[in-house]
Amino acid sequence: MNSAKRKGIHSLVAIFVAAIMMVTMVAPALAQQGPEIRVTDSETRADQPDVAVDSNGNVHIAYSDEVASWYQTFGTSPNRYTVIEWHIAQLDTYEPGKFQAILYENGNIDINIADNTGADWVGSTAITGVNKDDTYGVDIGGIPPSNSSYRFTWNVSSSDYNWSAIAYNWIELSASGTTVGAQGDDSYAAVPIGFGFTFYGTSYDTVYVSSNGYMSFTDNDPDYTVAPGSFPSAVGYAANVISPLWEDWDPSYRHIWYTMLGNNGNTLIGDTMISAAVDFDAVRPAIAVDSDDMVHILWHDERWDSSSEIAYTKLDPSQDDQDGGAADETAITVVDDTRLTDLVKNHQKAPRIAVDSNDNIHIVWEDHDDDNIYYMQIDEDGNELVAETVIRSASVHRASPDVAVDSNDNPHITWNDDEDTDMCETYYMMLDGSDGSTLIDATLITPDNDEDSRGQSIVVDGEDKVHIIWKDQREVGGEYYNSVYYTKLDPSLDDQSDDAADPSAITLIDDKAVSTYGDNYSVKRIGSAIGCGKYIHLSWWEKYTEDLYYMVLDTDGNPVVTERALTTTGSVTTSKGGSGGGSGVSRWMVPYLDVDSNGKAHITWVDDRDDPSQVPPDEEPDFVEVYYTSYKGPPCEPQPPSPVGVPALSQWGAIGMIITLAGCIVWTLRRRKVSLNAP
Repeated sequence: MNSAKRKGIHSLVAIFVAAIMMVTMVAPALAQQGPEIRVTDSETRADQPDVAVDSNGNVHIAYSDEVASWYQTFGTSPNRYTVIEWHIAQLDTYEPGKFQAILYENGNIDINIADNTGADWVGSTAITGVNKDDTYGVDIGGIPPSNSSYRFTWNVSSSDYNWSAIAYNWIELSASGTTVGAQGDDSYAAVPIGFGFTFYGTSYDTVYVSSNGYMSFTDNDPDYTVAPGSFPSAVGYAANVISPLWEDWDPSYRHIWYTMLGNNGNTLIGDTMISAAVDFDAVRPAIAVDSDDMVHILWHDERWDSSSEIAYTKLDPSQDDQDGGAADETAITVVDDTRLTDLVKNHQKAPRIAVDSNDNIHIVWEDHDDDNIYYMQIDEDGNELVAETVIRSASVHRASPDVAVDSNDNPHITWNDDEDTDMCETYYMMLDGSDGSTLIDATLITPDNDEDSRGQSIVVDGEDKVHIIWKDQREVGGEYYNSVYYTKLDPSLDDQSDDAADPSAITLIDDKAVSTYGDNYSVKRIGSAIGCGKYIHLSWWEKYTEDLYYMVLDTDGNPVVTERALTTTGSVTTSKGGSGGGSGVSRWMVPYLDVDSNGKAHITWVDDRDDPSQVPPDEEPDFVEVYYTSYKGPPCEPQPPSPVGVPALSQWGAIGMIITLAGCIVWTLRRRKVSLNAP
């Protein structure tokens, strides 16, 4: 073999070896992030999800969402029928309404009233009936009671409908129906009937469903107007309508929902409403899992005394068959909706939760009226151990407290506060877990520098060191930027005698930026979780790209997994405003995360990428869904060498690349007529 050919072979072999090394190094990195999975499919406006992982690595998510209205067509021609259901609340009294209209292919109409509470009040103008114009129409006269049904049949001789009361005939759609889509106040949606339905002699295949309890065959924008006093009616907007219960309804009240995923994102328990079906807002859930894999959920609930109070429930997911469908809420509920607080006329909001080694539950929240921060403790069955206690008076509106517990079951709390500073700064406190008494009182952690510190999050590592993360606005080169900031504390360096600590004495690592800063980059909200007792996983929502970011720090604040985007769709949002970032956009969605025993982070957020109205983005999305992804962070223990055997699925791509390169080398050698056996 001549020198040139030998050099050519050496070059090809070198390329081949380098390719193997590159694939070996790169392939594991490519497999770090799991898929972005749409958890909900309600086409409503889900919001504020939180996540916790159990001992088996299963993922539990709680979130707030509206109760949808649905429609569904049943049967085969000529005996088809379509059910249209409203589940809403009266705008003035906030009382619920739940009712249906059933359109039969033979022209009959049934109306089912499951709950009329929102219409049955003094001064209500609600009406139940059908109307063509000022000549033809009929109503039942008065407001129908709950659990009642009525049938309207065509009378040829009178060219109008007759009605009669029939046996209650409710048809449940929540598990199988299609969302109507009229979710906002005074909204509507076009619903396909599924067949030609004859109404007053005219056949229609579409009906326009109003959120206000009626539907029109001819008005394609049935906004709210006061219901006519009776049918027939001469008012133009009442032409060609079916009115199960026409009132000033609002479908946008929220409830608390729960879902359970496997470690790879497969659904084990589908969307299940776990707060009571009353039409008052239930929002901002916090979720945790105890040592027995019981699920504990808190939220703030507005059903009591015209205020919002902290509510609690306990679930046992093992009581469900976990086949991917919704659970029977009564079967998995161990402790039903329980009111924990009784601070009448005040608004208790944004609870956070931590479970200690005894499965006792430590809770912090903020009072939006008095601007106080509260703490309480309950046992694993919701029984009070430490009563609701003000731990910080007159702090600031939206203080965003967070809590974590150490190995001695003492709670550590952080929040933002401007009581003693010019702008909001980061504070820290430590309590005695046995009785809630103060060990370290409110201690200012960040400098009073006229720059906002907000969105605090806290974790405690395996050595009981405290790590606080927040977003801060700092001046760099004459410009102000929002970044993720970090500090590390050792509370054992304080005498823990009920007063504030000396920050310089307990601070091991002073506050420092750990994320990008610069033009067109601004952190919104941050979630944190401790993994393996020694890795701090962070996720946050970035303002300008509207994407989700993630990184991992060691317990000295050094990056182990560098900052990276987990989404690239620019659609991370809240239901209070679209991903375009307009003035109406709420900033309260935190991309919370939790870490399993193998160091894998599980992250959840809400996203409007599937909403056609958000292309281009606007300020008020029609629907927002809960999303989930995972990231394989640093493992808890050193990984042993992989056993020899069948390659994993993620390795086949690398193997395919190696085989392809080998084929190229052989083909090149043959083209050059080189024998591999040549001397």
